[in-house]
Amino acid sequence: MIAALCFTAILFPKTLPLDPCLQEVDAIFKTMYGHLPKEDRVAFVSYEVITTNRPQGPKEQEESRHSTVRTYAGQQQYRFISDDIEVYQDKDEVFTVIPMRKVIYRANAGIKANGDERLRQMKQLQDTLFRNSDRVTCAKLTGSGADKLVTLFPAKKWVELTQIASVDYYLNSEKKELQRQVIHYTNLKKLKSVEYIFREIDYDHRLVSLRQPVKSLFMDGNKLRPAYAGYQLIDVRDQKHKKEVSAKKK
Repeated sequence: MIAALCFTAILFPKTLPLDPCLQEVDAIFKTMYGHLPKEDRVAFVSYEVITTNRPQGPKEQEESRHSTVRTYAGQQQYRFISDDIEVYQDKDEVFTVIPMRKVIYRANAGIKANGDERLRQMKQLQDTLFRNSDRVTCAKLTGSGADKLVTLFPAKKWVELTQIASVDYYLNSEKKELQRQVIHYTNLKKLKSVEYIFREIDYDHRLVSLRQPVKSLFMDGNKLRPAYAGYQLIDVRDQKHKKEVSAKKK
């Protein structure tokens, strides 16, 4: 997804200045992405995701699904933990856990696992979307944590490529915080919207350490640790990497 959006920036470049309201959103993102993990510090973000699907028939109803997500980003490691899937990655390997299926995939680290790279990609995604906006609206809010709603409407070619009809940003201007983000899709997609509700952002998280290699969380020699008894381990690392690991053990 990130690669596709970055490619869009090349297809539909824009150099026009951002709308003033969008500049405020951009400034908040720059603050969020500016707190890159340093030394042994960990950046922690907790948020909820609400995914809503359109009814596909006259007897069906709109369906919404809630999920809780926690992410931990350090200089050499990244963790993504949700209700359905868990991803643990460092510079060497990535372990993907699917609890419902009791399956763990072990693979080579295809991209950098450090927080700098992850946050850089996310910032690039937002910049691409901002620069391909057709119009922006602003509205003041009362009675909730957010005091401003900024809605972005992408350019026509962007809509055709991504099927994103609009994006809502709920801001607390006084605290300079993004509290909610809602992506609305066109009627061509079964997916109606995806909402992100940010619960906690801590750029100096001390409760979780990311110092140990991720394989130490799962592996006891060539077997899974007792905590994952009953899980199936599927090793999809390339053969060259497996041979290098085996040679190191001899």
